[in-house]
Amino acid sequence: FGRHLRLPVDLELGVGPQEVRHELSGWVNEHQRRLSTAYSIAGQKMSEAASQSKQHYDKKAKAMPLLPGERVWVRERNRQGRGKLCTWWGNDPYVILDKVGETGVVYRVQPEKGGRQHTVHRNALKPCTAPPVDILPPVAEPEADPQRLLETLKLPEPLFYGFPPMAPAGPPQDGPQEAVRCSARPNFGKPPDRYGD
Repeated sequence: FGRHLRLPVDLELGVGPQEVRHELSGWVNEHQRRLSTAYSIAGQKMSEAASQSKQHYDKKAKAMPLLPGERVWVRERNRQGRGKLCTWWGNDPYVILDKVGETGVVYRVQPEKGGRQHTVHRNALKPCTAPPVDILPPVAEPEADPQRLLETLKLPEPLFYGFPPMAPAGPPQDGPQEAVRCSARPNFGKPPDRYGD
């Protein structure tokens, strides 16, 4: 760990310890130089990896820009519910107010019914194709006639009960039927002789 071992061959050849003595300040300076070199190399490698990841991501990024006034769904990240089965998109649509910043991927949105404004990244937005609530036609109330309701709930009668008659498997035979063949071996039904009997 802290020093090199002296081998028997070192004694025979007369090689002494090769340790270089440092002053405390010299060792601190050398250690600081090595650490700064390591940090600069690590930072350079991280920036290269980040640029490669960005190029790889930008190849498949196809998000269209959203215009002010457009309706969108907002992804709710802190949603409590059924785990992977719950929907991650909010129940109410939002309206785009404007873009934030120069990147073009951050938007300011507000609920369609009014409410607090949110600043959201483009990855958390999805265009809303549902028609606005005020355009939907009113839902007709169901009739309260119980007899008519029972008629609509009746199941249709099944087409048939049971199975249709089965046709014979082979063509009909007109002559005497052949008897079942038996084995003609002389040892039929007898076990083989055992070794040593």
